[in-house]
Amino acid sequence: MIFLDESPRWLVQKDKFDEARSALLRIRQPHEVEDELQEIIHTVEAERAIGDGKWVDLFRTENNMRYRTFLGAGGQFLQQICGINAIMFFAPDIISTFFGSEVAIYGNLGIQVANFLATFITIVLIEKVGRVSLLVSGGIGMAFGTMMVCILSSPILDYQNDQTVGIFIIVFCTIYVIFFAYSWGPVIWVVCAEIYPQNLRGKAMSVSTATNWAFATVIGKVTPIMYRPENLDLW
Repeated sequence: MIFLDESPRWLVQKDKFDEARSALLRIRQPHEVEDELQEIIHTVEAERAIGDGKWVDLFRTENNMRYRTFLGAGGQFLQQICGINAIMFFAPDIISTFFGSEVAIYGNLGIQVANFLATFITIVLIEKVGRVSLLVSGGIGMAFGTMMVCILSSPILDYQNDQTVGIFIIVFCTIYVIFFAYSWGPVIWVVCAEIYPQNLRGKAMSVSTATNWAFATVIGKVTPIMYRPENLDLW
């Protein structure tokens, strides 16, 4: 972090044009620098003419800003409440329900690798098929994976004493993670970055990100309570 340049946009906002040019030279081809610098300068000047956005502006109706604010925060809320971190945080505990602790470690590694590799689907498709298509298809796949896990872990099936059922539960958990990893995982961050006007983007992004982390904390705290046998025993 010591060697990281400041954002060229921030430097222009502070009228540090030479430093902004130097920062751009480190991340752009030399022939691109002046054009991009001038573009940033014009954008910053236009923003100054409009004026800095205030926190209260996030909840005003003009320019659909209130809708945008709740759309971003709501998207981040849904990203967490869908249950991804219940799996990502507690996969070893879930897998050890069916197998030993050593198998649980390797099973968790497999889920994490699947999560990583599936994000490349987003890289390939997001500009070709759009944001909504990825979110919808990912949501359908996640619903399918969750439904199958619910069926397999129902009291009708003796899942705790049947390793075959345990294997299928792990498989469908992995399928769920794959669908999340190319859709609601990365795409909601792209949507949040694109829906806010420039003069309010920083404040609006902070609200949506705070929503994400708040509900990640809730999921992390509530999940162990929910699946412990002495409590709700919902697993």
